[in-house]
Amino acid sequence: MRITRRSLLNTAAAFASTAFAVPGLAQQWPTRSIKILSAYPPGGLVDLFARAYGAHISVRLGQPVLIENRPGASGIVAAQAMIQAPPDGYTLMATLSSALISNRVLYETLPYDPDKDFSLISSMSTGQLPLIVHKSTGVTNLAELAQYARSHPVNFGNFGQGTYGHLATLELNRHFGIQMEPVQYRGEAPMWKDLAAGIIQCATGTYPGAISVIQSGEGRAIAMTHDRRMKRLPDVPTYLEQGLPSRTFQLKTFVCLVGPAGMSEAMIKTLSRLAVEAGETEQMKAILDTFGIEEAATDDEAFKRLLAEETGPWTELVRSLGLAASR
Repeated sequence: MRITRRSLLNTAAAFASTAFAVPGLAQQWPTRSIKILSAYPPGGLVDLFARAYGAHISVRLGQPVLIENRPGASGIVAAQAMIQAPPDGYTLMATLSSALISNRVLYETLPYDPDKDFSLISSMSTGQLPLIVHKSTGVTNLAELAQYARSHPVNFGNFGQGTYGHLATLELNRHFGIQMEPVQYRGEAPMWKDLAAGIIQCATGTYPGAISVIQSGEGRAIAMTHDRRMKRLPDVPTYLEQGLPSRTFQLKTFVCLVGPAGMSEAMIKTLSRLAVEAGETEQMKAILDTFGIEEAATDDEAFKRLLAEETGPWTELVRSLGLAASR
């Protein structure tokens, strides 16, 4: 089945229409629409999750949830806009884990404090991340990619400084002694469009984002993150199976929903509970299954634990790959 952004949004709309508002869930809040700033463009997983989970939150709270795309600078543009909003529960942000983790060491000056400027609401796993090569390369595995890169220029797409895709490019270069060129995009959708056109030779990102490229035959998946094969792509071996044990390819990447620091505990808990509730519905389970994502949204406490567990390994990898800014 061909999955597109439109079909997912239609599913999200149907999903919302089957939910039921909860009378008296919040007497004073919300009384008007809630805005979620998406740190990446339409068509990527951040935007899709913001819309799908936002649809459920909207109906349960009885107010519109509007998605406003604010891409740029690895999530910094959206984060800067969000932290300037009052912590009244009407402005939230959906972004990638890199905005809270790797950005803290990538930039000499950051216009926000990852530890102090956000109210943590929920995290949503991006699932396993495939490495896709363009069909013109003829590459079928990592060893062949390395061999190809030794005799051809290879542009390797990623969606921002310090994101998983950027780290993966540098780690592959280090492991194989090659020089693939990282090419940064403002989001997944334009990256996969360029891969399909053959403008870049390979890219890595989420399975939902890469579906159209895989289904069209323009791209081939040759490696998968984590320590097991993906159910949706069972013939694609992991990096580990191909002799790359680096922690880079085991990192947990996630989309997260946050608000400005200072939001009331009641608001945080309500939004967190609704995100988890959305993930438990049959509609959301169907969306996640289609996209090969095995974990639904977590609550705020699990989000805090995940962030604490992943921040150290992520920042250490950024430093080891020579990306950390001098302080």
